[in-house]
Amino acid sequence: MKLKAVLDPGTPKGLVDYLNSREFAAIILNDVLKAHLHIPSSWIGADFYVQNCDFGVGGNPGLFCEARLTGVSKNDDRSVNDFRRTLTAIEQEYKIAIHRSIPRGTKVQLMVCIMLDRPIGDKDPQSLLESQPIDVEGEAA
Repeated sequence: MKLKAVLDPGTPKGLVDYLNSREFAAIILNDVLKAHLHIPSSWIGADFYVQNCDFGVGGNPGLFCEARLTGVSKNDDRSVNDFRRTLTAIEQEYKIAIHRSIPRGTKVQLMVCIMLDRPIGDKDPQSLLESQPIDVEGEAA
């Protein structure tokens, strides 16, 4: 599995550095993926990694962050609710990062998605789960 964010080119360096850090990767691995997708404790390296952030084309009216978890397998150990909880938990970790790293009064539009290798269920034919875009306001001094 790979987690990667695409950011506005005007994103403050502190947020970029944090999203590219081992600390953030460990939080996602331990607090999100192990908890919600039931991945083994032995996963390291190619099993899961956070790719350095990419940057979109600037010129938008504000900052943005689109986070994407890819390489996710639908298997018998994962329910539809596991994927939805994972989406919510990833969104929460990015919200925390933005709150802490972006200056007070500055907003970042955040969107998170999970790309599965096949549809999540018989009654739900989608293989792409997406959060609704939300504005997250920074709280850093």
